[in-house]
Amino acid sequence: NNVFLGLRAGDAVTTGVANVSLGVDSGSGITTGIRNVLLGLEAGGGITTGNSNVFLGTQAATSLATGDSNIVIGNLANMASSSLGGNVLLGASTGNGNLSGASNIILGGSAAASLTSGSSNILIGSSTDVSTGTIASSIALGRNATVTASNQLVIGGASNEINAVYIGEDVTNATPPAVTLQNTGASGTNVAGANLTIAAGKATGNATGGSVIFSTSDPDASGTTLQLL
Repeated sequence: NNVFLGLRAGDAVTTGVANVSLGVDSGSGITTGIRNVLLGLEAGGGITTGNSNVFLGTQAATSLATGDSNIVIGNLANMASSSLGGNVLLGASTGNGNLSGASNIILGGSAAASLTSGSSNILIGSSTDVSTGTIASSIALGRNATVTASNQLVIGGASNEINAVYIGEDVTNATPPAVTLQNTGASGTNVAGANLTIAAGKATGNATGGSVIFSTSDPDASGTTLQLL
């Protein structure tokens, strides 16, 4: 009930079933693992009892042995721990072989190079990263975007800044919707609501911090030209 194609592929299997392994040394350590799909030179070569993993790429996830339900796609995309579960890595060299946390989603070449034991992060974009390996539950979007604390959202990275944000329906629309920016509401009996803070950029040293500016556009001549702020 297994499919093994390639030198030493699946050589160690004992009771493992429903595995598909294609490539020299791919899945060569599987013993009792089941429902794994491994494609590429040495892909998943370290798996022994891990289940329901998908590894595609040369030397993809070679360190994983007992972890379950991981998806790793990309040459040299790898994790440090042998027992991780629920990670999704997509892109060459994602994880950088250092990852030991679970339930991370990492999409982009060389992303998460510094992430170690942090879990439940979402990093999307080439070279997206964390400043400290233990950061958890954070989101980085855009090339080079780097989160610096847990429970943080960063959009845009060094030399790839995002300087305009539109929420609703595209940049322009014939029937633009109203939008409400709102904090999470309370739940339960007599539970107070939380504050919503809007903060401008911090300065350093004796320089002046940024301003919070509210702008609306003024009426102009009749036509389809967007008004100015």
